[in-house]
Amino acid sequence: MALAQPTLNPAQQHVLDVLAAKRDERPVFDATLGPRLRAQLEDGLSPLVPVLDTLGIEQLWVSKHKVASVLGCEVRFLAEDEIGFDGWTVPRARGTVAHRAIELSMHVRGEPSSSRGRRSSRSTGPAARAGSGSISSTGG
Repeated sequence: MALAQPTLNPAQQHVLDVLAAKRDERPVFDATLGPRLRAQLEDGLSPLVPVLDTLGIEQLWVSKHKVASVLGCEVRFLAEDEIGFDGWTVPRARGTVAHRAIELSMHVRGEPSSSRGRRSSRSTGPAARAGSGSISSTGG
């Protein structure tokens, strides 16, 4: 049974085209983009600094894993955050596998292949945490 090819909207098609572009066809960004984005992020979060100070939090850590989790499924993120992680159980493993399968079924195009799913794209190891950023509540 063949899967129907999803129809992409113009924004999705643009992202796909850019991601699949050859090296010389990729966009080039201004060297000041990173610093400007960081300044915008810090300015946007500055109202949070007094709250963090009140709570005694000197740094707010934002990891790629947390951002990806909350953007993947906010309800699941909140549920897991509320109960905490006290170790793996059979129901938790089943739920994690089922949830990942649902995510993939919504975002992967084409026929499934045996190579998909062998490696999780999510990692909690040092390499995954290396991309984490921090914002100091003291404004720095």
